[in-house]
Amino acid sequence: MEKKDKMHLTSYKHMSRLVEKYIKDRPAGKVLDVGAQVVDGQKLSYRDFFEDLGWEYVGFDVVEGKNVDVVSADPTDIPLSDDSFDLIISGQAFEHIKFFWLTFEEMARVLKPEGLCFLIAPSRGPEHKYPLDCWRFYPDGYQALGEWAKLELLEVSTDWELDSEIDGAEWGDTVGVFEKPYQVHSPKDKENHLSSLREKGLIPVAAEQTMSRAVLSFLAADDPTYSAWSGHCLFAHWITHALSPSVLVELGTHWGTSYFSFCAAVKDGNLSCECHAVDHWGGDSHAGLYGEHVFDHVQSANAEFNEFSSLHRMSFDSALDQFEDGSIDLLHIDGCHKYDSVRKDFYTWLTKMSSKGIVLFHDISETQEGFGVKRFWEELCTEYKHFSFTHSSGLGVLAAGNIVEELQPLFEHSDQSDEAQVVRDYFLGVSGELCQPSVPAMAQLYLDTGHGFTSREVFTTPIISGVAEYQFDSLSVGQLRFDPCDCPCVVTLKEVAVRGVDGICQPVIPVSSNACFVEGNTYYFSTFDPQIIFDIRYTVSGVKVLCDVQIVSTRGVQILIGVLAGQAKRKKAESEQAKAESEQAKAESEQAKAESEQAKAESEQAKAELEQAKAELEQAKAESEQAKAELEQAKAELEQAKAESEQAKAESEQAKAEADLGMYAIWQQACAKICKMKSYPWRKHARLIKKSGLFDREYYLQNNSDVRSSKQDPLHHFVKNGWYEGRRPNANFDSESLLSG
Repeated sequence: MEKKDKMHLTSYKHMSRLVEKYIKDRPAGKVLDVGAQVVDGQKLSYRDFFEDLGWEYVGFDVVEGKNVDVVSADPTDIPLSDDSFDLIISGQAFEHIKFFWLTFEEMARVLKPEGLCFLIAPSRGPEHKYPLDCWRFYPDGYQALGEWAKLELLEVSTDWELDSEIDGAEWGDTVGVFEKPYQVHSPKDKENHLSSLREKGLIPVAAEQTMSRAVLSFLAADDPTYSAWSGHCLFAHWITHALSPSVLVELGTHWGTSYFSFCAAVKDGNLSCECHAVDHWGGDSHAGLYGEHVFDHVQSANAEFNEFSSLHRMSFDSALDQFEDGSIDLLHIDGCHKYDSVRKDFYTWLTKMSSKGIVLFHDISETQEGFGVKRFWEELCTEYKHFSFTHSSGLGVLAAGNIVEELQPLFEHSDQSDEAQVVRDYFLGVSGELCQPSVPAMAQLYLDTGHGFTSREVFTTPIISGVAEYQFDSLSVGQLRFDPCDCPCVVTLKEVAVRGVDGICQPVIPVSSNACFVEGNTYYFSTFDPQIIFDIRYTVSGVKVLCDVQIVSTRGVQILIGVLAGQAKRKKAESEQAKAESEQAKAESEQAKAESEQAKAESEQAKAELEQAKAELEQAKAESEQAKAELEQAKAELEQAKAESEQAKAESEQAKAEADLGMYAIWQQACAKICKMKSYPWRKHARLIKKSGLFDREYYLQNNSDVRSSKQDPLHHFVKNGWYEGRRPNANFDSESLLSG
């Protein structure tokens, strides 16, 4: 790839033409030049084209040198990130690369979706080894390269004529322009992004379930409303349901593609919403001037929605007074696209927006002369929460008020985030932009009568109202092949029947196809030669095919496949999850069964223990009754003992009384003796009385206060004085009686 030859003038002129045609009006981006080295004496460089336009230029080569920013000794391994460049160019390099198709595949990898690739290489010329000279290129080679790297070849040409007046004409440049299809992808979650979108509420489930139908049935071939807005019809349906507006206003309706998308959403969701379309229906500098047939078409279409839809044929300013301030929930601005006009429309109608108002701007991606929506949108993005779609001329979604909960996921990430790109990918993937207006398909039927499918046994007929019917002389057929058209398409087979020699029709089932994706009876073809094959193996005289055929761009099929493949993966994952949950439930059931058996055994054991406890309880009860009887007997014996004790006590009291009486008598006798023996020493008297135990010291003190206050020994006082004073020695002894006696 190291180039020692100087850039020839034809290559420079070809690159200049491509830049003028494809790049000049595009927003500035990043460009990678593969084989960028500028050698000594070389004056021309592709860098000049792009830096003048404000593009970021990166030069790649296998050796370091002038104009080279990135180096890799292996040209089949470019050390740059996936989807990182808006444009990739290469001139006079591929003839020097051994395995150029691998290098081209790397270029496709680092190219962004919808990015372009300009490739210029010689178709002839003398050998020039720098260090190798391996190849020359023709248009068919570029076609093969595109198919290899999955890039779409937009144009290709070769300088077949030799122009000796132009430097480099002897090389016969082959010039090609490739585009990378816009694939549904998510850098962070490539396989499961649809599930994450559904969780966030950003995918309408009903639309997802019928997404292929939504895409393929937007517009019929003779529908005049097919326009750039068709790519946003599904989003219009979704945001109408999510916002649930009470008042919806569109400024600039034209054929009504956008307006009737809103109306259809209102009707489909049975929403309580007033819809208003404002337009003078005369055209302008961008849409062109048109006659009454446009308004007639809109009036006719509006008949389906006239219960809630009103057409206002007037200027935007005239319609302003018909709406109260703060009353409009959803406003779509798609009138004159000049900067001053769209700016005026927004600020004039801003006061009419409600607290949850959303404003939509179409054509935010348009860069044509006179279009100012893009510029004004970029200004608004610095002030308001927003979301941007870039396909179908671009659609801006502006939050002019508080964001309702249902729309929060749409605005929670920046426009540059991976999450925002996932949302854009999804709505692009199911948008009407993918479908070209339908045309009646010319379907071919090939019969294999023993020689394979050849042009000798082929019949052609148009598919009219979904029917292709073939009649021929009776033929013994092994297989038949149905070719619905000669371009990428989506085919839904409703019924295929063959007529036998007896005139009876029998249905047949397809056995194979070259479709790149099959979902039920729907076939997605990206090839220009779609085929569906049936086994017959008997004599037939006619074939009838009932089907829907929608002509779709290759890019459209690829995106649809990406979306549907995502669905298939999700369904498979859900199936695997359901299987795992079933296995887990089975295991839990087995465990529950085992636990139940264990519980049953424990229950039987508990039952036995209960019976044993019951028996023990009966025994305890009997023992309790016996103990009770014994207690009653003991109680009776206790009562008897108590009675006997009382009796004994009484007898004891009586005995004591008798004893006291006896002692009293003795005491009386003793005292009488003492009284008669006055000369008997008092101390001996005291010892005698104390020994008798009949002197109550406490009693004597308590009843003789003078003795108590005198601190005299009470016994000594009694012996000396108390006895003849008639004082009692205890409660039962009467000294006075003794003295008087």
